[in-house]
Amino acid sequence: MDDLWQAAAISKEKKPKEKQVWIDADLCHQLELLKLKHGKPSSVKHIINGIVKMYVDEHKSDF
Repeated sequence: MDDLWQAAAISKEKKPKEKQVWIDADLCHQLELLKLKHGKPSSVKHIINGIVKMYVDEHKSDF
């Protein structure tokens, strides 16, 4: 059993630490509009397209 706990501890150490960011209310609302489901897979394409759309909408006057 000790070997199992050691293996788990080693595996956990190899995983990168989570990075945290501050999300303001506006960004949180925009992310909600992507309609992502917690605990369910989302396609990378859907997420990237949503982020690109948010960026373009925010910077329309720059183009």
